[in-house]
Amino acid sequence: MQVFANLTDAVSRSLPIGNHALLAARSTLRGNGMSWVIIGAVAVFAIIGLWMLSRWWLGQGSSGTRNSPRALFTELCRVHGLKAGDRQLLLVLAETHQLVQPSDVFVDPTYFEESRVPPTLAGRKADVANLKRRLFAGLASPAAEDNANEETAIAEATEASTAE
Repeated sequence: MQVFANLTDAVSRSLPIGNHALLAARSTLRGNGMSWVIIGAVAVFAIIGLWMLSRWWLGQGSSGTRNSPRALFTELCRVHGLKAGDRQLLLVLAETHQLVQPSDVFVDPTYFEESRVPPTLAGRKADVANLKRRLFAGLASPAAEDNANEETAIAEATEASTAE
């Protein structure tokens, strides 16, 4: 408090225009302890406001919304260029298989197998197969991958035995 009083005295001597305002501020701060509570509250609210503004500015303020299973599913649908009908079909598949994360249908092609397609989608099996082909194009099934590994191992063994 004494530092503030000395500072206001120095400023008031150097700036004659601000004498009245500084004297009023100094007397208010000296006379009433409640004013320090108000200043502290204003400072706390200012800090909280700046923190909230920085989180919003950096895009972290809505992270709870963006990090939801539904938001991930929507983003994956957007990235894969799926239309509303395809999205609905994927959601029905996810719900039928009781997936907590609907986006799991983007990771596991077995959900699209004809034997696992629910009876409610019996009329859309062709759509399910088409969607599977679009989402997992270029990926070998585990069985095909195992066969390819076996063929590679057999070929290498044959080459090794003929080289001897």
